[in-house]
Amino acid sequence: MYKNKNKLLGLILGASYLSINFVSAMETSSSQPGINVAGEKAQPDAQQAMVSVGAKLESILTSHPPVEKARGSVCEASFSIAEKRAGFFPKLNLSVSGGDKVIDKTTRGDAFGGTNSPEYDGKGIDLTLSLSQRLYDWGMTRAEVASATLTRGSTSFQGNYVLQTQISEFYNSAFDYLASRERLAALEEAAIKIRANVKSIEARYKRGATRISDLRAGQVLLLDLEMAIAAAKNESNLSGRVLKSQFNVDGKFVEDAAKYFLARRPDMPEMVPTREALNWRILDSDYRANGYEIRRLKAMRLPAITGRVEGKTWDLTDGEACGDVVPGAQADAAFLNGAYRRNANCNSHQVTARLEMTMPLFDGGLNKSQRNRANARKRSLEADMANFDRYHSTESRRARDNLIDLFGRISGQESKKQKLREQFNSEEVMQNKIRSNLGSLANLHFQLALAETEYIGLKYEAEKVRVNALVLSNQISDILEVSWEPGGC
Repeated sequence: MYKNKNKLLGLILGASYLSINFVSAMETSSSQPGINVAGEKAQPDAQQAMVSVGAKLESILTSHPPVEKARGSVCEASFSIAEKRAGFFPKLNLSVSGGDKVIDKTTRGDAFGGTNSPEYDGKGIDLTLSLSQRLYDWGMTRAEVASATLTRGSTSFQGNYVLQTQISEFYNSAFDYLASRERLAALEEAAIKIRANVKSIEARYKRGATRISDLRAGQVLLLDLEMAIAAAKNESNLSGRVLKSQFNVDGKFVEDAAKYFLARRPDMPEMVPTREALNWRILDSDYRANGYEIRRLKAMRLPAITGRVEGKTWDLTDGEACGDVVPGAQADAAFLNGAYRRNANCNSHQVTARLEMTMPLFDGGLNKSQRNRANARKRSLEADMANFDRYHSTESRRARDNLIDLFGRISGQESKKQKLREQFNSEEVMQNKIRSNLGSLANLHFQLALAETEYIGLKYEAEKVRVNALVLSNQISDILEVSWEPGGC
């Protein structure tokens, strides 16, 4: 774009200087809306007020619903990590069952030759306590934990990005609101004198001192001005309603928040490499998490080894323990100590330990489909990362170029205002003497008001470009000291 590097350097330095001084002082009182967007540093006696504004701004933005939703997503991902880590620990299960035998067709003999041992009789209340531990699963559990951890990191980056997006939305709306108010003030100030000029033209026309075409031209000019005022009022009201409904703030706080930003923002935001951008970190975390998901799916096809220890007891409420008196017809009864007593098959508990190896042999193609889906997502994420690399580079250059262009346009508009002001002053001096062409004076005043509104729009557009550039480079939350905290879950 520029052949002469020294010329480019001079333009950028001059533009940076201009960005600090391109605004004439604007009144901040209630009678004259608007703020000084020159980015002047706050005086020491105003530091405490700025701290208060910063704290309120942080409270408003960090409690905004999209940010709260992002914080909930981070908590959800954090619990998912704990869920996956549970696979490293043993599982202890308790089972209690009770019932009775409905049909007795048992023919299987027990270890003592009988057919009515407690494990076969189906009666009473039985208890089972089982302890199991996954011993080896080819890294499947580790892959699950790693994937969940990366997903949690991705959701945290997303939350940070949501916060910065909310900051951008707030300041874009705030600068639209302030620009419309300043434009309205400039137009209404011009309208007072233009109306007076049109009345003078009308009086001269009634005296026959001017032509009707001059009067019509003045009236049309006044109509154009009224339409511009109405448009500025509508824009101001709309921007104010957006700020009120979205962020629940009033005009006074919007002005304070704008001053807070202008006191901290750099003249030319520094762009960051693609791999430091939040969106890249989100994509990179998702890509790596998907890689661990592929590992997990591959490990699922291999045999897993589990150790299990199980204790079981039957007939918890059965009173017929060894030595208890029972009917003589019972198969386990024997006449002892003057009565029939249970003498055999009276042990009613056992403890077993075993190793289990499980391996899926056929799942109808489920695992293969899942792996194909994960591989397809891998290709999609690779394409997204390549696309974002191009997007970030392009938008970074565009942001800088837009700012440099706006610096030049602001400088040109300032010169135009100065020339129009000089022309208007000369014309005003002459018309105060001869009052022969008041329509020309009114037209110059209208052109000067339009130049002022254009200038106001350009200076606030430059601030909006800065905001978007700071979001693109992940700096805006640090500059404003609005920190992203996932919070407790």
